[in-house]
Amino acid sequence: MENSDDIPRYVLCAVSITCVGIRYYKGVVHQGEYVSLRREPHNRYDANAIEIVNRYNEKVGYVRRMEAAVLAPIMDIMTANASPFSSIHDPDTTAYIRSFGVKMIDGIIPYPADYRMPITIGFYGDNLNQGSMLQEYLMSHCISLDSAHDAVYTTMIDGWENGRRQEAEWEAEEMDEQLLQIEMAIEEWENRGCEEEEMTEQRKLEREIEDLEKGECEQEEMVEQSQLERAIEDTEKGECQQEEMVEQRQMERVIEDMENVEREQAEIRRVDEDMEEQRQMERTIEDMENAEHEQAEIRRVDEEMEEERQMERAIEDMENDESEQEWIRRVDEEMEEERQMERAIEDWEKAHRIDEWQNGDQVCPVY
Repeated sequence: MENSDDIPRYVLCAVSITCVGIRYYKGVVHQGEYVSLRREPHNRYDANAIEIVNRYNEKVGYVRRMEAAVLAPIMDIMTANASPFSSIHDPDTTAYIRSFGVKMIDGIIPYPADYRMPITIGFYGDNLNQGSMLQEYLMSHCISLDSAHDAVYTTMIDGWENGRRQEAEWEAEEMDEQLLQIEMAIEEWENRGCEEEEMTEQRKLEREIEDLEKGECEQEEMVEQSQLERAIEDTEKGECQQEEMVEQRQMERVIEDMENVEREQAEIRRVDEDMEEQRQMERTIEDMENAEHEQAEIRRVDEEMEEERQMERAIEDMENDESEQEWIRRVDEEMEEERQMERAIEDWEKAHRIDEWQNGDQVCPVY
């Protein structure tokens, strides 16, 4: 798509896009052939629509919808003919896209295809340093770049010049043919002489009627052709919308799966936290019970030691009053009681250690 009679000096960027709807249009292209991109801002299905035409100005197809949404603002700014339905009326967006310095967009056909055909398009400008901003913009919108700028520029410039040269040759041939027809008509008119003037009104009327009939037939054919093109265009837009709906559903399923995984992980973390709190509570209760048992044991031992001291004081008092035999007998009895008491304490301690061992707090004692 050219916007000036002058060819820009540099190729700012080259990308690969996809042409869809090829089978619905009569335009034909061949490998290495030059094509043009043309905006359709008033397309009823997509305000960003971009059609692709060959050198005969015949429609070949459309740029894929997702790629057209990226290229349409650049073309609208480049042509200063923004669509009322586009999103480039934002001043910041307009200034950003205008900073790319794009002055021409043209494409060539790497190889033809029947359904989806790739097209290598080049963005041309006069300032090579602006190409980095354009590349960053295209890559941020998932448009694949072609790194062979010099080769693409040479090929596309050659195609552009060859196409213009071929058009000039066709125009010259058409003009020569018209001149030849005029000369033949003049010669025929001279040969006939006055026969042209003697043509009857009836023959003129017949020719007029014939012309009218032909015009009506041609008009009917044009109406049928227009209806067929609209039907084909509707079918193509329906397929594009169906593809977008499938992609959207796939993306929604992926997002839903990710949300489910996050919810499951959050639930697992919550359960782990609850179990850890429960284990800490059990350990706290167990420590409190152990502390209470130890305090009770200490109080009991203190009481027994106090009783033993009282017993010793009593024995000491009785030794002063009783005889030696009585004193010996009582001492033996007291010692026997003391031994029994020690055995009772020892039995109690054993039983206490066994209980602690069964509760898992201490190592089992060895007797």
